[in-house]
Order: sequence, then C-alpha cells, then structure tokens
Amino acid sequence: MSMINDFCNVCLENDFDDIRINGNVLNCDVRSFANRYHLQAVQKKSTLELFLEDNVPFDVTPEVLDFLKNHGEMSYPVCRTVRSTDEIQDKLDELQSAADDLLGFCRDLAERRHTEVSAESAFQCNFSLRDTPQEIAQLDPRAAYEMRAKRVLWYPSAGKDFRDLIFCSGEYPGIDITPELFVHTDCMPDFDLDTPGTVYKDRHTAVTLYKEREFDRLTVPQMEFAHWKSHDAGRIILYRAEIISDRFGKIEQHLLYVVCENEWFAAEFLIPNRIAVETVCRVRYGSGFGGAAASGAWLLNTLKILHTRYFISDPLPEMQDGDYAVMKKYPQLAGECAEFEPQQEIDGKIWSNHGDVTVYAIR
Repeated sequence: MSMINDFCNVCLENDFDDIRINGNVLNCDVRSFANRYHLQAVQKKSTLELFLEDNVPFDVTPEVLDFLKNHGEMSYPVCRTVRSTDEIQDKLDELQSAADDLLGFCRDLAERRHTEVSAESAFQCNFSLRDTPQEIAQLDPRAAYEMRAKRVLWYPSAGKDFRDLIFCSGEYPGIDITPELFVHTDCMPDFDLDTPGTVYKDRHTAVTLYKEREFDRLTVPQMEFAHWKSHDAGRIILYRAEIISDRFGKIEQHLLYVVCENEWFAAEFLIPNRIAVETVCRVRYGSGFGGAAASGAWLLNTLKILHTRYFISDPLPEMQDGDYAVMKKYPQLAGECAEFEPQQEIDGKIWSNHGDVTVYAIR
C-alpha cells in the first residue's frame, strides 16, 4: 500500500472531512473550533509533503509571516514532511496544533482585527491552557459550543437589565438585530439564579426566566476590575426567557447568564474559544455603576477581534484608568479599534435613563 493510502486511513481515524484522493494527491478539511482548514498531502517518491491553510484565502501580510516565524513556522501554508508511516500521526498532531493555536490569529492579523501584540497575547493565553486542568473547563467547553453555534448578543455588566431581549427581538421598529442567543455577564446578578421567576416588571412589560440547564462551573477571578464578590462566581446557566409586552405580545428568547467579570470573560473565554459575537451591548457600564472600575472603553478595541457587527451603547465611553488597567492585564483585548456608523437611536428614558442608546454598525 502506498504512503498516500496509509495517510488516508489515518485521516479517516482522525475524523477529517471531505477526504479526496486523486493520484498521488490527497485533499481534506480539518476542523478547529468553528473553523475549517484545508489540508493537502502530496506523495513525492518516499515522502509526503503536507500543506495546511485556511479554507478561505487571505492576504499573507508581513505581520502574518512574522507571527508564524516567531512560532517556528517558516512559511504559509504551514508545511510538514512525512518520511515514514510511523510519523504520520505525529505530523498531523503538529498541524492540528497549528490550526488550533496559530492560523485563526493569522487571519485576524491579515484582516486587521488583532494587532501583533494582541495576537501574540491571545496565542500565549491559548498555549498556557493546553495540557492543564483548566483546558477542558475553559477551552472549548460545552457552553462555548452553544455560543459558537448561534448568533450571539453579549451584554457585559447586564445586572438585572433585560431590555436587550426586547429591543433585539425583531419586533422593535428600526432594529434588525435578532440574536439566537443572548449572553449576559455580571459579577453580581442580583437575582436568584436557581428560581429567578419574574425578574423585571413595569406597567408595559414583564420578563420571566425559566432555568433550563447549568453548565460546568468555571474557575474565575474576583475583584480584579469589579468591587463586589459573589458566591455564585463561575456559574453558567441557560434560561428560557419569556417576555410579555402590551405592545409586542409574547416573546421567547434563550439567555445564557455567566457570573464573572466582563474583562476575564472576553480575554479568557470568548477570545480563546474563537467565539464570534455578532452584537455587543454596552449600556450603563462602569464608572462605579454595577461595581465596575472601568468605563468599558476597552471594548472598542475588542469588537473587531470578536467579529462584532453591531455595537449598542449609550454615549460612547472614553478611556479611564480602569480601562488602561484592563489592557495591561489582558493585552489580548487591545486589538485594532473599531469604526462606528450610527444606525438607530433609542430614547434613553426607555433604556436605563443614562443617555440615548445608539445602535452602531461596526466598520
């Protein structure tokens, strides 16, 4: 049996996708997080030459090549030479590691999402989790699968505010944002996580949460950028949210509530897990409100890394000491700053009374 056929069998054992052999060339797809990468094997007499690249071509900039070289990869596509069948699995493991820990950052560098500094810091974050007790719990846990599989809206420092579930329900005039999963984070939710019941009610609207399932608890830091500490820290709970509105009728949404600091969640969960966050909502964040020491201005440099399309915010924040402290602690958040195009305005009197809320498209 030729080496290319041996290689094909190993690819099957590794559950690679769309395996095709044409003469002495094998092509297939390799999965990493939510991405797919193209693997090609070419048999040359007694060796196999392996080439791994993104399924979608991107501009291989000098920054991309420098990043690869800094981590021992001298070219793109990433290459390996197999000289015997005994080496096949080891070489595939090396390429899978490159897919997991390098190639996604290469695309973000090429697309001007990460800076060289933030990409390197994000890489080090991923690398530091490998082969540790935190890897299963923090890198690629079940909760991350839920987020990667859906269009996500993330509301940092949400507290007991659930207005985003209404404004982004598809029912509110002028706002064409319909997340499939709402993700709220706060270090002190201020409602009963296990039997929440009706968590918000006014003369027009009532929001009731029904607990559906709880994911494995995360080990999270406390009181780094927030003033308060919670015995529920690290809990991740999925709810069915039922909204009864005298204007829009009955609306149901899926809500994932994570008890943690926003900065850690972005730096140590969203970015390592390559979770795209279609919409980020920043309303009444920081400056002491909700226990936050930062204004949330650090988010403006993180939106492009998260592949965010829409940003919902009361008046755009300016950097404060707390935001600079966030960047120093988590340099993987300091990507290329987003550009904002106003789309729709919501009167602040009906959302937090902290200034008008604007929906921006990210450019």
